[in-house]
Amino acid sequence: MKRWLFGLFALLSVAFAQSKVTITFWYGLGGNLGQIVQQFVQRFNETHPNIEVKALYQGSYSGGGPEQQKILAAIASGSVPDIAQMEANSLPPFANSGALLPLETLMAQSGVKPSEFLPGMLLSGQWDGHQYAIPFNRSVPVLIYNTAMFKAAGLNPNDPPKTWPELAQDAMKLTHGSGSNKVYGFMPIVDWWFWESYTLSACGHILNANRTQALFAQPACLKPLEIQQDLVKQGYAQVISGSNYWDGTITAFAHGMTAMYPDSVADFSTIEAQAVPSVKGQWRAAFMPTMPGHKLVVPPGGGNLVIFKNIPASHIKAAWTFILWAIQPEQQAWWSMHTGYMPVTKAAVQTQVYQAYLKANPNARVPLEELNYQGAMPLNTHYLQMLQAVQQGLQGVFDQLQPPSTTMEQVARRVDEMMSQ
Repeated sequence: MKRWLFGLFALLSVAFAQSKVTITFWYGLGGNLGQIVQQFVQRFNETHPNIEVKALYQGSYSGGGPEQQKILAAIASGSVPDIAQMEANSLPPFANSGALLPLETLMAQSGVKPSEFLPGMLLSGQWDGHQYAIPFNRSVPVLIYNTAMFKAAGLNPNDPPKTWPELAQDAMKLTHGSGSNKVYGFMPIVDWWFWESYTLSACGHILNANRTQALFAQPACLKPLEIQQDLVKQGYAQVISGSNYWDGTITAFAHGMTAMYPDSVADFSTIEAQAVPSVKGQWRAAFMPTMPGHKLVVPPGGGNLVIFKNIPASHIKAAWTFILWAIQPEQQAWWSMHTGYMPVTKAAVQTQVYQAYLKANPNARVPLEELNYQGAMPLNTHYLQMLQAVQQGLQGVFDQLQPPSTTMEQVARRVDEMMSQ
């Protein structure tokens, strides 16, 4: 009898050890990038027979989008996923809710050192003394410009504008044509992410040191916004409006309708895929402009990975196994080459395959160099709400041509009210 029980126990132990753990991964990248997420997860599942990651698209993760709203609802209901992709600026309200698992202990136990990551990559995953997120699909804003148009306008294609006044001068020279054939020198993308960069690169601050008061409506902070609006008013720049504003601007550049615009490194492959023959291979990436005499500051972009705290221990272990796999050099190199996002570790950059990729794709070097200017944003529990208010203000400035000073002063007052709650 005892021998039979011992045998049964042994069989159950083996079955338990070999049982598969299934975890859910909510992500917020659609279109072609979403398909690559699925391929990435499939690569993991094929090499980890005891873990199955189910990747589920939840809508855009950016700026309070559908994925963020679903995560908030899941936290409220107590029915959370195991892992989620979280936009780089969005951590505080989620971490403050107590729903996220601090990761520093897991990092230490696994031998993951902060020094292994590229500069600034971990900053947006930190809150209240803890590391709540690991970088995954990361980007920085860059200036995209058409080298052929620069040559035709008598501008040096190897010397893109470094400041906003220089960009304005170049935009005037690059604008030509009329009607449906008009080519604009510049197209702003009306988005808070680029606003973070050009505001910080103009005056050095968005909020006060205590992160309790908005300072972004000060005259020095508004200079890049005023320069861009003036270009629109004078006919040297055009703004794509509506819900498709970002994709529409990419298409406009790829079709030769503008010479310059700001974008994310994640869109490099999209630009080339959509480019008409006169644009294909004739574009470059450069650092974002600053105001003269001011240091460039670029915000973190893209997303991080978080693990939720109140899930089974076996799910935490499986989720961490997936994250460790995702940041391995060969996986990061594959991810970066397929998506355009930057690799997040130094070892990934040094892989032979990624070095070959950089040699063949010099534009990919630009964001890696620009990482030296990546800054930590003034995150607080109201920061996401603040960015939504800023986005509305930017739409007023560009879509309705409202005065930048009065518009952003009104936004700043709204933000101050948020901060006081």
